[in-house]
Amino acid sequence: MQFANRLLSLDKKTVMDYKSEYKSKIKLDLQEESTINKNFTFIDCPSCTSHVESDNININDKIAKCNSCNAVFPIHEELNSLLTKLKKIEIYEQPKGVEKYQLGDELELTLQQSVSLLEILVLTIFPFFAVIAFAAFTKGKAPIWISLAAMTPVILATLSLINLKRHKTQLIVTKEKLIVEHRPKKFRADLIYSCIDIKQLYSYKYMDSNGSQAYGVKVVLNGLDGEEHKKLLGGLQSLRHAKYVEQEIEEFLSIENKKMLEESVNV
Repeated sequence: MQFANRLLSLDKKTVMDYKSEYKSKIKLDLQEESTINKNFTFIDCPSCTSHVESDNININDKIAKCNSCNAVFPIHEELNSLLTKLKKIEIYEQPKGVEKYQLGDELELTLQQSVSLLEILVLTIFPFFAVIAFAAFTKGKAPIWISLAAMTPVILATLSLINLKRHKTQLIVTKEKLIVEHRPKKFRADLIYSCIDIKQLYSYKYMDSNGSQAYGVKVVLNGLDGEEHKKLLGGLQSLRHAKYVEQEIEEFLSIENKKMLEESVNV
């Protein structure tokens, strides 16, 4: 309430700056909280609630004995819970190049864009045409604008690569929609999926147009004619990046992770 009242008393620019600062602070708090080591559990006696010492815990047989009341009891649920937690932490380890922000009913994942095929083609092909056009101009066989026209895409692609760190792809997930936004777009359309139609997500490997190994994430939708597999993201740095995105969205939407035949399993 205090945050809302303060926003009403500020001008538009100040509001935007304040919201950005407020959002960054929450991000920092979440990151600091996520670094706390929670990869452990304590065994409590179900009879007297006392902590059971490790010497009285039999991991292999999954039983424990309480020194306080001498009760003997099974601990398979606690061990299974711990193993599940450890497995989840390994999968959810946040890779470099991915930012996570979650507040209330909205999850945001921001990923660093990689060099696009268009940028590679422009920097590979257009310099050749630019040299030919400039040579033709120097010999008086072509006007200068042809040479400039050939150089313009090269200049734009070079500037794009210089500012590559600012190129982001953002996934915005609410309980109703999953949105993918590319900034800059680089001739890629933004995507919007209705969460009620999302049945599953999975990570996969594929060969890009350069013949290199690439990674991505697909969504499985409940279509009118059966399951539809749609591309969510591509061109990710590693399979671990794809797995992280997959698992974060599935957890947020409470989708049970199931193995798909098309899924890549090696991280």
